[in-house]
Amino acid sequence: MTFGTGDLFPLYFAVAALSLGLASFTNSRLVMRFGMRVLTHTALIGLTTLSGVFVVVLLATGDVPSFGLFMAWILAAFFCVGFLFGNLNALAMEPLGHMAGLGAALIGSASTLMSLPIGWFIAGQFDGGVLPLVTGFFASGLATLSVMRWCERMAPFSGREPR
Repeated sequence: MTFGTGDLFPLYFAVAALSLGLASFTNSRLVMRFGMRVLTHTALIGLTTLSGVFVVVLLATGDVPSFGLFMAWILAAFFCVGFLFGNLNALAMEPLGHMAGLGAALIGSASTLMSLPIGWFIAGQFDGGVLPLVTGFFASGLATLSVMRWCERMAPFSGREPR
């Protein structure tokens, strides 16, 4: 509705999803060289920075950017998210190897229970523009970076990546 893409919407959505898939593939090639933590921090900083800059652009120019500018942001944002999916789940599972099945179920349930009200809140802010979405990505990125830094300070962390 916002961009009036009509019947082409599924194609644009597929292009954005390909960006996420390309990132997952790229992650699989880089994770053994750089490690999950480095890739996760880099992707989170990238996602948060991209979204923060785009929030400033939207506030300065209007809530509905050109479709090309929006697609550039969403492709870059989804590319960062592609690095986050696998790495964050693997990092969360790291201390749960002895009970991996239960750990995976708990992590999946917890992430769903936390994301539902956050997504509901962000969706409730929709006013026809993209500012609520971009702000949601920015705020979520900041919150995730903060939680990750707090967790790394609280838990013993040797700085080594597990193999």
